[in-house]
Amino acid sequence: MWKKLYHWWSGLRIQYKLALILLLAIGMVSFFSMGAIRVVSHFYEQLLYTQAAGTLQLASINIEKELQRIEQISFTILQNRDIQQSLDRIRTIRSEPILGQEKKRLVDLLWVTTFEKNVLSVNIIDVFGNQYAGGLSFSSSHIPEIVQKAAQKQGSMEIHILKEEPGVLVCARQIRKIEQLSLEPLGTLLIRVNLKKMVQEALAGVLDRMSLVILSDSTPFYASEPILAAMAQRFVASRRAYGSLDNPEGRRYFVTVGTSTQNSWTYVTFIEYERIFKRLELVNSLSILILILLVFFAYFILVRIGRSISLPLELLSAYATHVEKGDFTIPFIQEDVFLRHNDEIGQIERDFIFLLNKINDLIKENYAHELLAKDAQLKALEAQINPHFLYNTLDTVHWLAKLRNEQEIAAIVEALAYILRKSLSSKEPTISLKEELELLKAYVTIQKIRFGKKLEVFYFVAPELESCTIPKLTLQPIVENSIVHGIEVTGNPCFIRVESEDQGDDFVLHISDTGPGFQEEKEKRGSGIGLANIHQRIQLLCGESYGLSIQSVSKSGTMVSIHLPKRRAEPCTQS
Repeated sequence: MWKKLYHWWSGLRIQYKLALILLLAIGMVSFFSMGAIRVVSHFYEQLLYTQAAGTLQLASINIEKELQRIEQISFTILQNRDIQQSLDRIRTIRSEPILGQEKKRLVDLLWVTTFEKNVLSVNIIDVFGNQYAGGLSFSSSHIPEIVQKAAQKQGSMEIHILKEEPGVLVCARQIRKIEQLSLEPLGTLLIRVNLKKMVQEALAGVLDRMSLVILSDSTPFYASEPILAAMAQRFVASRRAYGSLDNPEGRRYFVTVGTSTQNSWTYVTFIEYERIFKRLELVNSLSILILILLVFFAYFILVRIGRSISLPLELLSAYATHVEKGDFTIPFIQEDVFLRHNDEIGQIERDFIFLLNKINDLIKENYAHELLAKDAQLKALEAQINPHFLYNTLDTVHWLAKLRNEQEIAAIVEALAYILRKSLSSKEPTISLKEELELLKAYVTIQKIRFGKKLEVFYFVAPELESCTIPKLTLQPIVENSIVHGIEVTGNPCFIRVESEDQGDDFVLHISDTGPGFQEEKEKRGSGIGLANIHQRIQLLCGESYGLSIQSVSKSGTMVSIHLPKRRAEPCTQS
């Protein structure tokens, strides 16, 4: 019997042998798969609580981390020197013009923070009860209560929940004077936080499987499904960590309770039993269907696999005949047949293709060398006229102007030569802030000769930041934009300020002008093309979190802020 079986087996073609072997393997896999599904079903419910508890813990950690980030933002605002000075002046100065300037400055500072993630608005209440808003004004009637609670915390963050705005938190902190550590109250900071969005981000990918309710002191203030709020309150009162609970409609939920380590919040998750076991039954049905389909189609597919083993050998012999005739081109080769093999046969096929490619490359390389030799001759001739010719020409014009006592022409030529030399001499995309300021000053020298007293540029840049790097020719296009819109368009004088702001690991350069600002959308598009290019170049060199931001008020001027990382320029020797 065994001899007959062996004789029958040895007489089968390779593709049929593979088909039988793999059909047997599929049968074994099917048997063990069904057993594994039954075992998984047994332990599924036991693991359900572990999974839900882990998800709940992760969600609470994410929410608390986001609240810590909001707290850090508030701390940054509290210690902001400009905000401290503005609030102190509002508290002490009674001059209406000065107060108006300080209030406007305070609002401008708040607007920058409004664009933080999950921040709806940033508001400051000064000691007189006046409100300054970055975003929507805070219209809640609970402001006195929030201000009082924040004062009791003495600078720590107070989290307040508003019943009028479900899904919104108010983070409040008292602003105290830092100068000389006097700690005098200057006002109260209110940050409205989008709790709903924060929870959705914390539960990204799991909200379709479970619902969440958050309680503070046993009172629900957030529920992904409002009907679950009362159920969560009732379940928490039972003091159980997990269990089942039915709603008034008879639908059963698996409930898990967790508490926050940072505050008095309680997190409650709800998972429908029907949805859980419905998915499990669907998995079982799909597994059986897939196994049946595998049995029906395995024979057909596996016979083709056997054919795929013999086909490349047949083709390889035919292709060798082409090579014997001197045909070294690749197009006749069916690479889709060759490249799907990774065994010994496939290695021979790839070596064959590699050999043909190598022969073709040598032929092309020979031809390319001849073209490159001719191209090199042309470039050698072109290189004879190099930037040094332009430098020397401008230097000659500079000294001729000086000899003829044409001081303005000499100054223009000298500044232009400096800009040209700095722009072309360095191949690096970034230079030090000091060098960038020197380029800007050279450009301003040319423009001041053109516009005279109508143009004034003031520099307030910290010396310790001058060694930081900045993309080359970043400041000049921005200042040029201010001059074009501030003087050339209106004919009015234009005063420009270049200021620096140290932000720890980063720094910000503010370029503000007294021009007309942006009045219409058309103006924004027309003047923003160059700024958009600068913004994209900064993001490519420094990262997506850096770039430009623009604040503009019609008839009051424009301020462009450049956010950059602190990267120190390597010391180099100027030639």
